[in-house]
Amino acid sequence: MRERLKSFGWLLLLLAVVCAVFYETIFLGFSLVTTDLLHNLLLPYTTTVSHVSVKNHYLVDAVSVGYPWSVFWQETVRLGQLPLWNPYILGGLPQLAESGAGILNPLRLLLLILPAERAFSLGVVAEYFLGAVFMFAFLRELGRSGCAALVGSCAFVLGDNFVSFHWMTPGLFAWAPLVLLLFERSRRRDSWGYACAAGVALAVGFVGGNIQIAAHLGLLCAGYFAADVIWGDRQQRGRAAGRGILVLLVALLVSAPQWLPTLELMMQDAFASTAVRGTHASLRHTLVGLPMMVTFVFPGLTGSNETFDLLKLASASRGDFAAYIGIVPFALALVGAFGTRDWRVRGLVAIIIAVVVIIFFTPLLKFMYHRFFVVAATAGSVIAAYGTDILLDSSETQVRRIRRVLFWMTVCCVLVALGVLGVQIVISLKHDALVAAARHYVAKTAGQYAFGFRADWFQERVTAFFEHYRISNVVFWLPLTCFFGLAGAWAAHRRRWINRAAMAAVLVAATATDLAVMSRQSIAQIDLRRYPLQPFHPTLEPVLADRDLFRVHRWGTNSNYIYRPNWFHTYGIYDLCGTFSLAPECLFSLPEPADGRFGRLLDLQNVKYIFVTQNVTLAPDHFALLVEKDGVRLYRNKQCLPRFQFIPQWEVIPDRKKLLARLTSLEFDPQRVVLLEQSLLPQSATSSPTQSDAVIEVQRYTPLSVVAKVRTQQAGLLLLSDTYYTGWKARLDGQSASLYRADYVMRAVWVPEGEHLVEFRYVPRMFWIGTGLSLGTLVSLTLLGIWRLTARNRWRRKPSTSNPPAADSASTIR
Repeated sequence: MRERLKSFGWLLLLLAVVCAVFYETIFLGFSLVTTDLLHNLLLPYTTTVSHVSVKNHYLVDAVSVGYPWSVFWQETVRLGQLPLWNPYILGGLPQLAESGAGILNPLRLLLLILPAERAFSLGVVAEYFLGAVFMFAFLRELGRSGCAALVGSCAFVLGDNFVSFHWMTPGLFAWAPLVLLLFERSRRRDSWGYACAAGVALAVGFVGGNIQIAAHLGLLCAGYFAADVIWGDRQQRGRAAGRGILVLLVALLVSAPQWLPTLELMMQDAFASTAVRGTHASLRHTLVGLPMMVTFVFPGLTGSNETFDLLKLASASRGDFAAYIGIVPFALALVGAFGTRDWRVRGLVAIIIAVVVIIFFTPLLKFMYHRFFVVAATAGSVIAAYGTDILLDSSETQVRRIRRVLFWMTVCCVLVALGVLGVQIVISLKHDALVAAARHYVAKTAGQYAFGFRADWFQERVTAFFEHYRISNVVFWLPLTCFFGLAGAWAAHRRRWINRAAMAAVLVAATATDLAVMSRQSIAQIDLRRYPLQPFHPTLEPVLADRDLFRVHRWGTNSNYIYRPNWFHTYGIYDLCGTFSLAPECLFSLPEPADGRFGRLLDLQNVKYIFVTQNVTLAPDHFALLVEKDGVRLYRNKQCLPRFQFIPQWEVIPDRKKLLARLTSLEFDPQRVVLLEQSLLPQSATSSPTQSDAVIEVQRYTPLSVVAKVRTQQAGLLLLSDTYYTGWKARLDGQSASLYRADYVMRAVWVPEGEHLVEFRYVPRMFWIGTGLSLGTLVSLTLLGIWRLTARNRWRRKPSTSNPPAADSASTIR
């Protein structure tokens, strides 16, 4: 009982540290939606800001992905529909299959009871709490002390990987320690039930968000299971392999509603995202990137989240090399790696080595990306807990190893301190020349990075970069102070000047202080009173006042930074553009002219309004200028075609390349003819060159269902300028009808003369197959568990006999 109370006390202390990091978000109503980026770096708001004040510009995806998709989830579920299809970007996107939105993440349920911003921000904080609790419980399961469990948990949830990608990574990796905890219980109790529970927990992680991070989570767990087979009990290798396979199999079956649609989408990825993701491993990347791994221990050496950073020399950035777990946990991880022969530590060290090899020495980097470092950071956090216990209770053999580790770490820290002082001296002596050289370099290379439209953006970053190396910057001295405190406390503990409890207090204080300060510098917690969530601007007024079905488009140099891709979601505006990880052939994938002479293709895409920068002028015969303010011009497309069209004439062109050439030709008139890839059914349908007089009434337009009533005096095609994709079905007057891919990427249904009701419904086959597999697996596991429980109870109630069975007697005689 006393030990449980101690564990509870350590856990409360851990949660207090997490609360200290997210104090403003939890208690003051601040937001993790990075609206400061809207006001400082995005047109049209940025022109009203004289000085850029952004805490962490690497968090831009939180404002363009995390929050808008939360709004979409909330609105769709309140309509009584599953958020499987997103019509607000690209002409339509299979939102679940894209995976980055984390549609099935259980913490999305907060959106049912809280406003979207609060649900998003507090959901992220809840993921940190869950990760901390699960890692603490896992480390205690491994026999680590309360102090060690706290140190390892802090390193896990407050490391750079969770902080730099807080809108994405914690939703998946928070579940990793729970998976390993249940696997350990399965191993120690020889229980297949716990193995199944571990599989279910892993499935929850798999459906938590981005498929790439899910793969990282799977590789971490598979590596841990493999370590049990290779270095665990030799007599139990078969059962160890069976447990690992069972966990992975259950996880795949339960998470099938997510990965089956995602796999289907990956096969249709029009933008080849799976093939070009990340940076290719190259000699330059390896030679420059490997030394930059020093940022895992001293993250301030290459700059800060507010400055230009030297990692760009390695074709990367601080956001890529985000694996800082704290200098004290790093030192403890070295102690753990060299101080124990436990198979778990050996396996985790092998995982870390594998991550480094893959990232720097193989072309797999383009699939894994630098975010793969989260696997190494997780492994290092666990090893740090082992090192903590070794430091607190070390044998004589371990003492020698600890001394070596601390000696070489001390040497490195002294060299870093001297190097920083030397850099500061050089900067003070050659300040003007260095600033001029840096600005010249930035002027040449800034175009390949973001925010190129702001002439002062990188110049201010250069100034901040040199200011970063001032001698008073806590980023340099806090980690060094924490490490020297660790080394000094251990030396005092060895001489019995301080007891074990005092040594543990130093370890906890050094770890928590270092990581909490670093995390608070990286996580942008925004005061919405200063940076409103949905700031109004005159360029939005005509768009918001228009009640028709239409899309907007942003075009021209730096148009990606007019408002923000996906941000129009939050206003209920349909955008031709969008931010995505995976996307099929869609309206956005159709070509557009580079010179701005938009043809009828833009009209066909139902683009009624177009935003451009102030230096771009569109043809007045095609576009009417409505608003010009703060560096942005809003034009209205005078020839925009409606979302629905009824066209009695069509052409069949089976060759997709020829069809696209015909679609983009000057002779093509999208109001008079529809281009199909296959012949119509029924075969009796004939194309008519006459103009349609059909009346179309849109009765419902929701993410999963579109209904329109058509009254026409002749047969023809009802064309809907939304993305054609597997899973969309059509019904005509309640009966199943053929749905055709029209005009390369759109949907069309053949409608006979008269009055008819046409319905488009999204019924993704892979999702429902996956749901059947998932529910079948869960029901089977539940029934199996009930059967085993009742069988065990029957066995316990079975009356015992005083005389041994005859077979046993005979066996004894023999």
